[in-house]
Amino acid sequence: MAMYLSVAERILASRTITLADVRCGQRYLQRFCEIAIRLKIHLKPNHHLAMHYEVIFRRFGPVYAWWLFAFERYNGLLEKVNLNGHASGEMELSLLRHWILRQRLSELACS
Repeated sequence: MAMYLSVAERILASRTITLADVRCGQRYLQRFCEIAIRLKIHLKPNHHLAMHYEVIFRRFGPVYAWWLFAFERYNGLLEKVNLNGHASGEMELSLLRHWILRQRLSELACS
């Protein structure tokens, strides 16, 4: 089951991809979903949306060009910053101080 998902991800996350590749990757995702349903694993709306990847790839090109993993990772880093309940402008100052501290520590480590 996990192998289908892994193969689909490998195909669909390629820097260059043809519509035939998209269809192939989508078939692997479909097999993954079919097995999950047989195992009574609850599927999310994203599983349904994955069945329409061909239309999305046709409109926007390779997923590599428009995915949001970098932004989501950065949002995850921001969530870890301790804001001490600050609001009304203080939160932004806390984020800035945290970023400057990390930059200075990185500069010290690299010098």
